Amino acid sequence: MEKDDIENIVNGIIDKIVLLGRDAVIPSIAKSQYATVLTDFRVHEILKAKHDSRDTLKEVLLLEAWICGTEFDHVLDRPLQTDLATIQDWVCSRFVLPKVFRRNSPFAQTPSQVEVNDKARWRAATTIGLRVLSRLRQCDIEIALPVSVDLVFDVASYTDLRDEWTTSGAHNEATALLQAIFHGRPVLLDKQTKTQLLATILRNRIKPLFAKTRNPAITAQGRKAKYPLPGAIEAMDDETETKPWKYSDPCAVTVFQYIVQTCDQPDMQENWPLVVPPLLALLDDSSTLMKTRGSEILRSFISKVDSGLLSRTGLGEVFHDALTPCFYCLPTLTPEEESIQILTAVFPTTMALAVARFPTDEEKPKRRQMLDKIMRLGVLQGYSHAGELVKIGEMLVQQISPLVDLMGIHSVKFLKDLIPLIGSILSAPFALSYPPLLVAANQSLQTIMQNDWPRMDHYRLHIIQPLCICWMRLKKDKPSREIYEVIAMGVWTNVKVLGAALAVTEVDWVKESQQIRESNDALEDLFSETKPNIAED
Repeated sequence: MEKDDIENIVNGIIDKIVLLGRDAVIPSIAKSQYATVLTDFRVHEILKAKHDSRDTLKEVLLLEAWICGTEFDHVLDRPLQTDLATIQDWVCSRFVLPKVFRRNSPFAQTPSQVEVNDKARWRAATTIGLRVLSRLRQCDIEIALPVSVDLVFDVASYTDLRDEWTTSGAHNEATALLQAIFHGRPVLLDKQTKTQLLATILRNRIKPLFAKTRNPAITAQGRKAKYPLPGAIEAMDDETETKPWKYSDPCAVTVFQYIVQTCDQPDMQENWPLVVPPLLALLDDSSTLMKTRGSEILRSFISKVDSGLLSRTGLGEVFHDALTPCFYCLPTLTPEEESIQILTAVFPTTMALAVARFPTDEEKPKRRQMLDKIMRLGVLQGYSHAGELVKIGEMLVQQISPLVDLMGIHSVKFLKDLIPLIGSILSAPFALSYPPLLVAANQSLQTIMQNDWPRMDHYRLHIIQPLCICWMRLKKDKPSREIYEVIAMGVWTNVKVLGAALAVTEVDWVKESQQIRESNDALEDLFSETKPNIAED
C-alpha cells in the first residue's frame, strides 16, 4: 500500500476521533484498515521526528496501533526495554500543554474556531497517549519500565475532570495508571522511593511555580509569621508573571492536589513545609475555582497531619483566617453557581479544621467557639443575605446537620434562629416548587431534635405548625409520586421524632397531638403510628 493511502486512512480515523471520541471510533474500524497501519508504519520514524503539536494525535494513534498489534510475550531482549522506555519518554514529552490551554490574561477571552479544533485534537491525543502508557505497563513481559518524576507529573495532570484539557477517558486512564504505579501488584516502587519521588515533585516542580506568590502570614519555612507585614504593592504587578501556576502551567494545581491526596500521614508530616505555601496561594487567590480547590486540598492536608503540628506552627490559625473570607462569597458579588461551588467545599473544610485544631476534651470549648462562628457567619448570616435563592438556601441548610452533630447539646443556643428558619421553609407557599430545599429542611430539623431534645417542649408548637402546613400542602398540590414520597416520609418521621423527644417531658403530647389531628381530616395520617400509605394518596 502506498504511503498516501496510509495517510488517508489515518487522517480519516483522526477526523472521526475528534468528532466522536476514540472509544466510539476504534472498535468500529475495519480490522484490515488497522492492520494496514500496523504493517506499514515504523515506530522509530515517529520517535525521531521533530515535534509538531498538530501531528501529535496522528503519532499517538499510530503508536497505539503498533502497541496493540505487537506480541511482547516472548520478546525479552534488552533492546526492547530500551525501545519501550524511549516510547514512554516520548509520550510524556508530548503531554506538555499547548498554548491553547494557557491563559495570557486574567480576563476571559472567546476562543477562535481554530483554537476549539486544536483543543479537541489535543484531548483526543492525550487520551490515546495515556492508553499507550497503560498498554506499555500491561505488556506481559519481564521488564520494569522506569517511573520518573516527569511520568508521574504528566499523568497526574489529568486526574481532575474540572480541567478543560481532561476528558473522562483521559481521567480514567490516568487514575488507573497511577493506581498501578503506586499501589499495583507487583509493587513497582518501595516506600522510600515513593516518598522521594513525591517530595522531588513538590520541591523541583511545584515549589518554583509558587515561589513568586508570597503570603505574609507565613515564614519561608511554612510557619506562622509572628509579626506579619503586608506585601509591597506595585502598580505594575503582572499576575501572569507572579502566578505561573495559574496561567502558563495550570496543570501544576492538579498535580499538587493529587500529591496531597496520595501522600500518607508520615510523608505529609515530613514534607508539610513544601505543601503550605502553595496551599495558601490557592486559598488567597481571587478565582472561585482556585479557592474551591484550595479548600479541598486543605481538607486532605488536615486529615494527614496531627493537631500538634497545627498548634506548634500556628498554621491552624493561619488556615482559619484564610478560609473565613470565603463565607462572604455570596450573590450578587459572586455568581450563584460559583458561590455554591466554593461554599460546598469551604464548610466541611472549616469543620474538619475545628476538630483537628482542638481534638482533646480540654480544648472542646475552643472547638465550640470556632463552630459557633461557622454557624453564625456561614449559615445564619449567609441565609439572611442570600437565602431567597433556593439553591444557595439548600446548600446552607444542608450544613446545619453536620454542624449540630459536632456541637451536640451546645447547639441549643441557636434554636431561636434555626427553628424559625426551618419553619419558614416548610410552611412557604411555594415550597414545592423546589423540593430539594424541603428535603434539606426536614433532614436538618430531625438532626436538631435528636441533639437538642431537652428543649423541644419549648419549641414544639413552632415545629409542629410548619410540619402540618407542609403536610396539608402535599395533600392539596399533589406533586409527583417520587417527590411526594420523599417529603411525606420526612415530615412523618419528624413528627415521630418530636413525639419521642416530648415523651420524657411533662408535656401531654398524646392529648395535644389528638387535638391537632381532630382539627383537620388531612392530618389523620400524619399522626398515625404506622407509616402513611403513599400508594393510596
